[in-house]
Amino acid sequence: MPLSHAFRRPSTALCTVVVLLASIGAGVASQAAPPTASPEQIKRWIEQLDSSDLATRHQAADAIVAVGEPALPLVEEAFASGRLKAMGQPKIVLMALRSMRDDRLWSERLAALASEGMHTEFLLKRNGRASGKATLSVERPDPKESIVEFRLELGVAGRPVEETITATLALDRTLSPIRLRSERPADAAASTLTIADNRAVGTVKGEAVDRPVGKPLSLDLAIGLVAAEMPLESDATLVTTVLASRDGTCSGTATLRCMGKENVRIGGESLQAWVFELTGEGFDRRRYVVSDDRRLLAAEVDRTLAFEAMRRPEGRGGREPHGGARRSN
Repeated sequence: MPLSHAFRRPSTALCTVVVLLASIGAGVASQAAPPTASPEQIKRWIEQLDSSDLATRHQAADAIVAVGEPALPLVEEAFASGRLKAMGQPKIVLMALRSMRDDRLWSERLAALASEGMHTEFLLKRNGRASGKATLSVERPDPKESIVEFRLELGVAGRPVEETITATLALDRTLSPIRLRSERPADAAASTLTIADNRAVGTVKGEAVDRPVGKPLSLDLAIGLVAAEMPLESDATLVTTVLASRDGTCSGTATLRCMGKENVRIGGESLQAWVFELTGEGFDRRRYVVSDDRRLLAAEVDRTLAFEAMRRPEGRGGREPHGGARRSN
């Protein structure tokens, strides 16, 4: 059962899901569902989820979960009609099937990010005032590898770039950083980190560092990209820890949650967009704004630094994908 430790819906039910799924999976070998099952057979199993006999409920749950995502519409219809209640075994089965669906959709979105890439220019704001621009690009260096290269250039329009941050990110739900490099012309040496085995090892401002990092892990400057790949629905939640790009320190547990759609102002224009909030240990609350077609429109990196899209982004959600249709999974 591919339940990700980094994603949950709703968050309060995750521990219950993990515990009860163990009992669901225990009987799959004894009553494995056929590779395909007719709607009539799935409906019979759904009815058995409400049986007074514990063994019957478990066997029905095993069979439905073995069928997988194709059983989800019928299970959801049973809940909508009131034949099943959102509690106990039926609820666990529903959440397991939705997790399968979410795993598939998330994988598809990450594949789209890798294949299309991204190039966006942002207005850079410090302490609420425009102070320059930022150029963000994402590309996949090798189609055989499940990584993307992240590059962020900070500076003032018409002047040399003041800081360049590059990172190799894994194509997973939290876009886990693998390597990180920060360069400033004003500094004598670049900062470089390699993240492996729950350690960040390298140099920061010329000093050697070897620091523990959490898992799952996200780069602070890439949280907006993580939000843009999440389900666009209220209360969609992802749990991670945050790696600071400038000094390699790591936060405690952080929660990125979709707060729903809100009216926001971007570039002087008022529009409805999805708002995500990041809360957790070691930093103030941060906000990220994502459009229906998964463009990152704005990001608050910390209490002083924020980005706001200057023009329509190219690539992920901005340039028309192959075939001309935008995705909104």
